[in-house]
Amino acid sequence: MGPRKLISKAQISVICALVRKNKSYQEIAVNTGIALRTIQRWTKIYCEGGRDASPPANKLEGHKRSVS
Repeated sequence: MGPRKLISKAQISVICALVRKNKSYQEIAVNTGIALRTIQRWTKIYCEGGRDASPPANKLEGHKRSVS
């Protein structure tokens, strides 16, 4: 799995509008060009956090650097 791409607030609002119109995740993904899993993740974040939900913080991957 590669790094997550950031999506804009405008894209999030489009996703939310289409979800409210009872469009399927597959239809939303095709219409917006955003990956299906991203649509599912943002719908979940929106439902849990409301309209002002912010994106999850980027997690640092790998070992922490150590000073020798």
